[in-house]
Amino acid sequence: MVVEESLEAMLNAAKEEPAPQKRILIAGASGAIGYPLLRMAKDAGYWVRSLSKSRWRAPKVSLLADELWLRDAMDREAIRGICQGAEVVISCLGGSLDPRVEEKRGFNHLDFDANRHLLDEAVEAKVRRFVYVSVYGTKYSESSAFVRAHRRFENALKESGLEYTILRFAGIHATPDTLISNVREGYKPVFGDNNSRTNPIHPEDAAEICFKHLNGGPEIVEAGGPDILTRRELSEMVFGYAGVTPKSYRMPPILSRIASGLARPFNPRRANSREFAFRTSRADVIAPRVGTRSLSSYLLTHRSTASLAQESA
Repeated sequence: MVVEESLEAMLNAAKEEPAPQKRILIAGASGAIGYPLLRMAKDAGYWVRSLSKSRWRAPKVSLLADELWLRDAMDREAIRGICQGAEVVISCLGGSLDPRVEEKRGFNHLDFDANRHLLDEAVEAKVRRFVYVSVYGTKYSESSAFVRAHRRFENALKESGLEYTILRFAGIHATPDTLISNVREGYKPVFGDNNSRTNPIHPEDAAEICFKHLNGGPEIVEAGGPDILTRRELSEMVFGYAGVTPKSYRMPPILSRIASGLARPFNPRRANSREFAFRTSRADVIAPRVGTRSLSSYLLTHRSTASLAQESA
């Protein structure tokens, strides 16, 4: 009888103990997608280890993350053991298309090498699942260095033996500073056909899609925003919210290729970015309309919080 009572007490005590927190790693937690994803994961009760190389964004990440690794994934030794204890890894790592970023390394290094190091760590740590933020492509953009680097890592992930989901987004609503980087100069170059259409997705929508697939999902998910806009319309919206009169000019394809070629030896990332911009402008880039937040709502929000018009003056 004593044994039965003890067993019952043990069972009751076990029921009262909180379930252990699921442990995940978010790589790129300070970025446009990674940061809202970090917030969602913490609100849902996950224990989160974050990886970021941005020192100036580290303070805001440290307020949410349980553990912050301020390292560059390009250095394999710097991230040794980062996946230990994690059940799921979500990678938002990748090179920026922002023309003002000082990083000069090409996308094959920034997107493939960094993620490959993270994947090797995940395999070594026997992580159950890997979620990767990739890019939606077309027949014109698939041959660009930017997309090739993503596809190369996708293939490595498929061959890793891990459970995975690859998320291909048709562009992301960038930060206000990125959107108006050229607007500050009073112009925006137009490559190819400015009537080609696309539907970039809001970072919050992209983060929600990532969160939805933390524990399972199809191997490939393609997603874009609700609004399908021509590149001219996108430019006009950004100019409008920045309070600047549009003064666009068209760059002939041959000049775009020459500029890209000249920049390649000195700044591979910038050359790769120009190549990608040219190739994506040649045709529609429209992914399934999964997101619900519009670009106009994004710009309105950031105009009030980040003083878009003042920043572009």
